[in-house]
Amino acid sequence: MAPRFPHRRLWIARVLGARLVAQHVAVLVSPEPATLRLSAAVDGLHAASMLPVLALPRYRRAALLSGGFAAVSALAAQRQAGSARR
Repeated sequence: MAPRFPHRRLWIARVLGARLVAQHVAVLVSPEPATLRLSAAVDGLHAASMLPVLALPRYRRAALLSGGFAAVSALAAQRQAGSARR
């Protein structure tokens, strides 16, 4: 059985979830290249912040999923920002 996320750190997941919702609402409301580039930067920072967490066996899976999703989202947003300029 996989270890459970500590209840005392659940606020971290909630803050990251709220950031994700706010970020994606901003992109939906204003899908301009500048908004997409900012979204890509935020996702890139999040992906980078997950790299040190990979060293912690307890959180490795969560870091892989969260960081991987953020990296893919950053690349997609950056690509979309580039195609939106044309």
